[in-house]
Amino acid sequence: MSLTSTDFRGITVIDHELIEQLTAFLGERERELTDAIYQSLGLDVPSEDLDAPLAERLQEVTDAVASTSSLDAYRTLQHTWNEALWRYLEILEGGVSQLFQQLDQVGIDEWTYELSQVVDGLEVLFREKMSSHTDAVILLENSLWRCSSKARGATLGWLPQSLQRVGSFLLDRQLLPNLRKSQRFLQTRYGGWQSRYAEYVKLGAQAEQSLKKFESFALLRNLSPESQEQFLLIYRILKIWEVDAKEKAILLQDLTRALKPRVASEEALGMYRAYYSLLHDSLFDASRALKLVSGGSQSHFESAKSEIHGELVGTRKELTTLGSALARYREFLLRTDPNPYVRSRWGFAEWVVGPEPTICRSLLRLELSVEGLAVQYQSFLEAVAKADISSGFQPLDKTPAHSEIEGILRMMGQPLNSRHVMASHVDRLVEALRRFDELNAMYPETIPFITNVLSRALKTDKKYHLLHDNAQFSQLFCVHRDLINPMLRQEDHDAVVARLRTQIAKILGWLVKGHLEKHMADVDIFAEEVTHTFQGILDRCEDTLPTLAIESEREAFVETQRSRLLELRYILGTYYRRLLKYPADGRQVRGQFVAADQILDAVEAALVSVK
Repeated sequence: MSLTSTDFRGITVIDHELIEQLTAFLGERERELTDAIYQSLGLDVPSEDLDAPLAERLQEVTDAVASTSSLDAYRTLQHTWNEALWRYLEILEGGVSQLFQQLDQVGIDEWTYELSQVVDGLEVLFREKMSSHTDAVILLENSLWRCSSKARGATLGWLPQSLQRVGSFLLDRQLLPNLRKSQRFLQTRYGGWQSRYAEYVKLGAQAEQSLKKFESFALLRNLSPESQEQFLLIYRILKIWEVDAKEKAILLQDLTRALKPRVASEEALGMYRAYYSLLHDSLFDASRALKLVSGGSQSHFESAKSEIHGELVGTRKELTTLGSALARYREFLLRTDPNPYVRSRWGFAEWVVGPEPTICRSLLRLELSVEGLAVQYQSFLEAVAKADISSGFQPLDKTPAHSEIEGILRMMGQPLNSRHVMASHVDRLVEALRRFDELNAMYPETIPFITNVLSRALKTDKKYHLLHDNAQFSQLFCVHRDLINPMLRQEDHDAVVARLRTQIAKILGWLVKGHLEKHMADVDIFAEEVTHTFQGILDRCEDTLPTLAIESEREAFVETQRSRLLELRYILGTYYRRLLKYPADGRQVRGQFVAADQILDAVEAALVSVK
C-alpha cells in the first residue's frame, strides 16, 4: 500500500516524494502488464530489471509467440494483450491528466523552484513510460503478426507479408493513436506550464522589488504579524496582476486561487481598517503633541516640529500606498466576483452592471476615508512647515479668531432668535471654525477652547438643532472628536455611547414604521435609563471634584468630563434633530428626555464653575 501526502484541500502535495511514489506505482502496474502477457503464453514470469524499458522485458515473448500456430491460441493472445495494454495506457493517461489538474489548483504563491523541479521530474517519468509503452505495443503487434501468419497458414501466402499488413492491426488500432495523443497532451501542457512559470518568476522578481519599500514603513510593523503577512501577500499578488496587465501571462484564476483561500475578503477589510486606524491616529497624535509644545521655548518647539514633520512624511507614504492597495484590491474582487453581472463592465472602468458586493462597497468607503485623511495630512504638513514662534507666542484669547467666535456665540445665545437668524449665526460660526482650523492650529489651549465652543453652540442651538443640518459642522466635530479621542475611550463611557446609539436607532426605526404607540413603554424605560445614567455622571463629578487638591489633576478631570459630555450632547442633538421630522410622535418622544437634558446642563455647570 502506498501513501500519498495531501494538504487536506483535496490537492496532492507535489514534491520529490511524489516522484518516488509515482515511480513505484507505475512500476507495479508495468509488472502487472508483463505478468499478464507472460501468463497468456504459459511462461514463467522472469525476475525483472525494473529499470529496463518495458519492450526489453517483453523480448522473450517474441520467441514464445513464434512457436504458436493455433488460431484459437492467437485469438486468446489478441484479447488478453489488448486488455492488458489498454489498462496500463489508461493509467498513464489518467496520471498525466490528474497531474495537470492538481497543478492547476496550486496557487502561484506556491510556485517555487522546488515545485518546478518536481514537475520536470514527473514530465520525464511520464514521457519515458509512454515511449516505453509505445515500443512495447509495436513489439507485441509484430509478434502477433508472426503468430497470425502461422495460424492462418497459406491463406494469404501468395501475397508478400508487407502487403498483407497494409491498413491492418491485430492489436486494437486505437492503442497507438491514443498513446501519441497522450504524448502530445503531455508535451503541450508541460510546455504551457514552463512558459507560465518562467513568466511568473520574472513578474515575481518585479513584485519582490516593490516590496522593499515596506522595510521603512514604521506603522505597518505595528500591525500584528498575521496582518502584516496578509497585507504583503495581497500587495504582492496584486502587483503581479498590475505588471502583467498587458501580457496576461498569469491567468486571473491563478491569482484568485493564490489569494482567496489564503485571505478572506472580510479579514482583509479588517486588516485594512486596522492599518487605516494607525495612520489616522498618527496624524492626530502629532497634532496634539505639537500643540502641547507650541507654548514652550523656541528650540524645543523647532526640535519637536522637525521630528514630527519627518515622521509624518514617511507616514504619508504609507497612507498613499494603502489607498492604492485598497483600490486595486476592490477592483480585483469585482473582476473575480462569481456573479457574471458584477464581472461584466461593458468597457467602463467604474460601471458595474450588477449590484456591487457589500465588501466592495465597504472597501470603497474606506478608500474615500483614506483620500480624506490624505488631504488632512497634506494640510497639516504645510501648517507644520509654516509654523514659527520665533517672534513670540500670541495667546489664543488675544487672536482675532477667538474674538470672532466668541462674538458669534454671544449672538447665538439671544433667546428671541428666529430660525432664520439662528441659521445665519450657525453658518457664520461654522465658517469661523473652518478658518480657525483646529487640526492645524498651533496653540496649547486649542482643544479645550474648541470643546467649550462646541458645547456652548450645541446648547444654544437646542431649539432648532440647525448645527446638525450643516455638513461642515459634522466634519469639524469629527476632527475635534478625534483630537479628544484619548479622553473619550474609557470602558464606562464607551458602554454609555454604545447603548445610546443602539436604543436611538430602535426608536427611530419605530417612528419610520409607524409603530411608536406599541413601543411607548420601551421609550419611557429608555428615557429613565438615560436620566439615571446622566445622574450617575453628575454624582461622580460632585463626589470627585472636592477630592482633587492638585490643580493639574482637577483640570485634567474637568477637561475629560467636558469632552465626554460634548460627545453625549452631540449624539442626543442628532437624535432630537431627526425627531423634528415627525411633528406629533417626535414631540411626544422628545418630552421624555427633558429631565436628561437638565441633568446634562447641571453637569456642565458644575464643571464650568470649577474652571
